[in-house]
Amino acid sequence: MDEQRAFGQEVILQELRLSSADRTATLKWDTGVFYSGEHFRDWERFTGPGITEGVPGPVDLNNAFLGAQTRLAAFGEMSLRMSKRLTVSAGAQSERTHFDGATQLAPLLSSAGADSTVLPRFGLSYQANEHELVYLTVARGYGSANVIQLLLECEGQPPPAIGSDTLWSYEVGTKSGLLDGRVQLDTGLFHIIWDNKGQGYHSGTANDPVPCGLTANPGAAASNGFDVAVRALASEHLKMDLALAYADARYTRTLTDAGTLIVRKGEAVGNVPYTVSPWNVTASVEYTRAAPRNTILDVRAEDVFRSRNPGPFASDNLILSNSSLIIRPDPSTNLLNLRATFRWPSYDVALFINNALDVHPAILQRSSCNACSLLYTTTFRPRTIGLSLSWRY
Repeated sequence: MDEQRAFGQEVILQELRLSSADRTATLKWDTGVFYSGEHFRDWERFTGPGITEGVPGPVDLNNAFLGAQTRLAAFGEMSLRMSKRLTVSAGAQSERTHFDGATQLAPLLSSAGADSTVLPRFGLSYQANEHELVYLTVARGYGSANVIQLLLECEGQPPPAIGSDTLWSYEVGTKSGLLDGRVQLDTGLFHIIWDNKGQGYHSGTANDPVPCGLTANPGAAASNGFDVAVRALASEHLKMDLALAYADARYTRTLTDAGTLIVRKGEAVGNVPYTVSPWNVTASVEYTRAAPRNTILDVRAEDVFRSRNPGPFASDNLILSNSSLIIRPDPSTNLLNLRATFRWPSYDVALFINNALDVHPAILQRSSCNACSLLYTTTFRPRTIGLSLSWRY
């Protein structure tokens, strides 16, 4: 089987914003309007003995999808300093979205729709002292509806629409300056509630394997986690950074479609292999020192760690057509990058080594169609050593 695909996109973004001029005033405000227009074309072709195992060939399927989405929003926010230490804020955004899509070649099929929403936001911050800030934020989020460009998998059916979804997020955190400003510590704790209705969700089963219904986030979900960021000046020349984040996102209700189980309560959010790493850690060390001939030497090492998501996932359900015992979540990964830079007043010269340990984990393992035995796997770019030159004038 041979697969060919091409994608083109045009996006226009416009924003007009007005803000209060005095940022130290007791009452501050910010308001504006936003517009975006997106047009895209997705072309796909399959050739070969068959798209799925057991289907005779030869097969030559070809089609293109034209889609568009426009968004128009108005927003505003005000913050009021209640006292020297306490500030409250409130704002809202009103948005209207229209979308449509159609196949370019026969059979000519189209879908269209629109949705709108109002998104409030509330904030509270308390400046305990010059180096300590505590904050609380409550906000409503929104994912607009759209048309998904499934082509050959859904031949003979209108392009399915992705249903809109909303969420409420709650976050509390601190920003602290320690040791006379030599250490900056930021912490945050969050709880997010998704209100996904699973509208139009069609699972696809062994008797009806067409995956045209994978068109919405399947059901309600919640995400809980925290993040910690530390920046420390260990000495006049040495700086260290650590960013640690944890997130656990799971469905909170069991969802079925025509008697077929879609997701169980407690299953991890995500469609394998596109899943969220629960633990994400980035650590870096940077050494800066003056060198001869008006030169500054900067040496930096950065390490990025991503953990494996243990699941369980809805795709583990063998009843569904999109299930697989072969395609698994990404393993834990670790990527080390090194960089040394010489800085002159007018130009920089840098030597870098990306993927210094030359690791090659098997990530984003996937199949181009249901029941295909051919799998695609991605990995990191091999160890790359390079030299770059930047000139300022």
